[in-house]
Amino acid sequence: MIKPGWGAGRTIFASLFMAWGFIGFAWLMAETWLRLISTTSAGVGVGTSSFIAALALVWIGGMVLFGVGALMFVAPSDMVEIGGHQQPAQSPPRPPLPRTAWQEEDDRRRESEARAARMSVDSAIR
Repeated sequence: MIKPGWGAGRTIFASLFMAWGFIGFAWLMAETWLRLISTTSAGVGVGTSSFIAALALVWIGGMVLFGVGALMFVAPSDMVEIGGHQQPAQSPPRPPLPRTAWQEEDDRRRESEARAARMSVDSAIR
């Protein structure tokens, strides 16, 4: 389904993508079926196979072209204004991972070493 809030360019390319996909695929299958049925007694030659492959290539190329075209347009509702410029909305930051036991032990060791160093400096000053 095409969203009503999309921009005009994205709507056009998305519509072309869907139409090219459904109509083009049906046309390609019909063309292939008619060519194969009409040549079943004589056999399928290299020309028929290459023609069908070329049709499939054009169809796939159109799907890629219109699909990428629809993805290139970003709707204004998907944008967030930051400092006068519109930027794509970003996901919220991830919460930090829980600390492991060895990280906690390492932190305690560093704190005790820092405390011992401060005490030695304090005793040297006195």
